[in-house]
Amino acid sequence: MENELISVIVPIYNVEKYLKNCIESIINQTYKNIEIILVDDGSPDNCGEICDEYFRKDKRVIVIHKENGGLSDARNKGLDIAKGEYVTFIDSDDFVEHNYIEYLYRAIKKYKTKIAQCNIYKVDKYNKIIGKIGYIENAIKENNIILGEFLIQNVVVWNKIYAIELFKNIRFPVGKIHEDEFTTYKLFYNTPKIALINDYLYNYRQTDNSIITKKFNIKRFDLLAALEERIEFFKSKNEIELYMKTVKHYMNQLIEYYIKTKKYIEESNKIQKMIKTKYRKNFKIYIKLGNSSVKEIIKSIVFIIQPNLFYFIKKNKY
Repeated sequence: MENELISVIVPIYNVEKYLKNCIESIINQTYKNIEIILVDDGSPDNCGEICDEYFRKDKRVIVIHKENGGLSDARNKGLDIAKGEYVTFIDSDDFVEHNYIEYLYRAIKKYKTKIAQCNIYKVDKYNKIIGKIGYIENAIKENNIILGEFLIQNVVVWNKIYAIELFKNIRFPVGKIHEDEFTTYKLFYNTPKIALINDYLYNYRQTDNSIITKKFNIKRFDLLAALEERIEFFKSKNEIELYMKTVKHYMNQLIEYYIKTKKYIEESNKIQKMIKTKYRKNFKIYIKLGNSSVKEIIKSIVFIIQPNLFYFIKKNKY
């Protein structure tokens, strides 16, 4: 197996309880030729001191201390100094199996790809496995196939290894949450095929601070902005099928956000009006594109004409 340098970027903020577990899992990788870029994003706890401790212990560790700028800014700072031929991102409250980098790198080389992805364990704060996400079998898929699958779900940047060249003109959007949704599809689009391995190598920790566990709030609308960018991206590339799937996913997300806005956000009338306007516009696009079922059309018409009735029917699901 080749021995190219691989950059590991870890954005760090307020995770003192879990940070050592994360760093130890990286230091003890079976693949040794790595640089470990720890980006202390102005963390108010002892994360900065922990980073410096590992800098003194292991010559492969690089530490950046910076003012708080958010997850995207921290990842971008890591990318700016990364020297590896490949790069992987590990969130600082997560951890990886000891062969995480080796197996992903091996898949990159075996299948001659620029991206490889592994399966995910969901773990709690005690490292207990509480769920699994992934593929049953190893596979190599063309980018348009995997994009078609991933466009209807949230796609993360971690649990993958990338050729660093893919980030030449791509960075994460500073100040946004759902930052992966602004970015990952572009990386996939720019490589002909992606390797998927069925080993569970990435441990994703669900904590009270995770986006999916936080109460719905206005910042979550960054996801809609990401999907709007994605729609324009595929439209500009004349990728009609991917464009249509993204429009459909966006419409479903608008309905979900309408329901959650009504449930969780006070004085939500203005926001709901905005959502309905966006939905009507994209419904016209979706009908024009064709390939919509009678059931989907009826659902859309009910939402447009009587959103409160739609909410009444759906509210117990959210």
